Amino acid sequence: MPKVLVVDDDPRILRLVQIALAAPDIEVVPAKSGREALAALGSGIPDLAILDLLLPDDSVEALIRALRAKQHVPVLLLSAWDPPEVEAKTREWGASDFLTKPFIPDDLVSKARTLLDGGPHTG
Repeated sequence: MPKVLVVDDDPRILRLVQIALAAPDIEVVPAKSGREALAALGSGIPDLAILDLLLPDDSVEALIRALRAKQHVPVLLLSAWDPPEVEAKTREWGASDFLTKPFIPDDLVSKARTLLDGGPHTG
């Protein structure tokens, strides 16, 4: 069963992602901060990480580096801020894909499934 780490400090977004990905074949591990996400890594490396671009206690770049230090983990970044240079910068950090908030839950699920199935990655 694939494990998906979801990190967002907005409880509404965190819940929306959990509901959108709710399936018997996906385990969702929620975290409200970079610190919680790093602690969650102690219970196993996720197959996918869905991260908010702006975390209250840690940089998303540092979190991506921590994930990548363990093994290649595809990363889907979520952000309400979407200038082209932001998406380009996140790809330099190693993000696999980017989704702008607000998003359609079906788009999130589609991108997540593609990454879980070994779809296009960067980094």
